Amino acid sequence: MAARTLERHAPALVPLLRPGARVLDLGCGPGSITCGIAARVAPGAVVGVDAAPSQVREAAAAAARARLANVRVIRADAAALPLPGASADLALAHAVVEHLADPVAALREVRRVLVPGGTAVVTSPDWGGFLLLPPDGAAEDALGRYRVLQAAQGGDVHAGRRLGEHLRAAGFGEVWVTARYEMHDPAAPIAGYLAERLEAEGMDGAAGALRAWGARGDAVFAQSWIDAVGRA
Repeated sequence: MAARTLERHAPALVPLLRPGARVLDLGCGPGSITCGIAARVAPGAVVGVDAAPSQVREAAAAAARARLANVRVIRADAAALPLPGASADLALAHAVVEHLADPVAALREVRRVLVPGGTAVVTSPDWGGFLLLPPDGAAEDALGRYRVLQAAQGGDVHAGRRLGEHLRAAGFGEVWVTARYEMHDPAAPIAGYLAERLEAEGMDGAAGALRAWGARGDAVFAQSWIDAVGRA
């Protein structure tokens, strides 16, 4: 996650960024994208929000290392943001909606925090478009187990295709949706990340199969992403 960058992983937000803009980064994770935003909008303020204390600490440390004084990182529930209304010009929700049991509630909060006419960029993967190259039955079975696991934890592996629908339900207008692919080459890092999630649930066999596939020299993992943009 810390290797993700603004330009590669939030391309729909990049042309909207201007010096002085106030930006909310919902689900900021370890802060690599947050820091990219802050560098572009300085002296504008960026607020990173994450529910995990470890991610809040990592994001704050990343901003400190980059000497970005315009970044503030807070721990909060996505559906109950401790931020005043109309306090942000732009908002990003990258790789977070797919983990939420009630994504519309979170996006309503984003809309409340945005100024009238402000813009939200929401981006999520959609597991219906993932490609494993070359095909491998055991690795694909492991990904199927991960899909079941994410759904059992309240997430949605097909959240990407529903982003436009979620934005409209949250009260956004002028919604645009686009799709793109991210190529994971080498595949070992993403295979290892997913394998760790499986191992945490006792699925060691599936995790091992995924790691073995990822270690192949010709393995490529292609991940489909959906970007949705909505105007508050």
